[in-house]
Amino acid sequence: MLSLPDKQRLVREIARQSKDASSMLQSFTRRELLEIICAELGKERKYTGYTKSQMIEHLLKIISKNSNLHINGNTPPQSPAKSCIGTKRKKKPATQDLHHAPLGNSKETVKTFLCQNVACKAKLNPEDSFCKRCSCCICHHYDDNKDPSLWLTCSSDLPNEESCGMSCHLQCALSNQMSGILKGSCGGVKLDGTFCCVSCGKINELMK
Repeated sequence: MLSLPDKQRLVREIARQSKDASSMLQSFTRRELLEIICAELGKERKYTGYTKSQMIEHLLKIISKNSNLHINGNTPPQSPAKSCIGTKRKKKPATQDLHHAPLGNSKETVKTFLCQNVACKAKLNPEDSFCKRCSCCICHHYDDNKDPSLWLTCSSDLPNEESCGMSCHLQCALSNQMSGILKGSCGGVKLDGTFCCVSCGKINELMK
């Protein structure tokens, strides 16, 4: 389950990237929407007379207003730990993902490909263009400090269910039509609070 700050980041990213944000936010419960609205306002409020759609529209207006205030410099600067999702993390290009490392003391030098991400260092096949363990399967970049709330992962919900296990930036998935997030469908299947893995095509929960 996502924490409240993670839900806030997800909603802000959806509001910023998607033209169909209202429909996508229908997957949130009224209670979740109320918690996010109160967190964005910084105070407790009651919306007993509001429909779910009205709460979503109100939330999007609050996020838009807060975003404009931040851009115009009318809000105090945030600390790095509390910065919003709009701040892009430094990504490392795929061309820097691989480097060679000699193995053992054999007469012949055997070259092993390693992921250059210091937090990963996974062994890679020579034909791999990016590290499938820590890099985005869409842009092939990795983050120095990977924030799980900014990534989507293809995973298995059932014991015998197959998945590729790859992950991608939430921002990359929103801008890639193959994920089906913006158009709400994938291969004729309607997506409701889910996304289609760009790598293998498996349908996964968006709010996992």
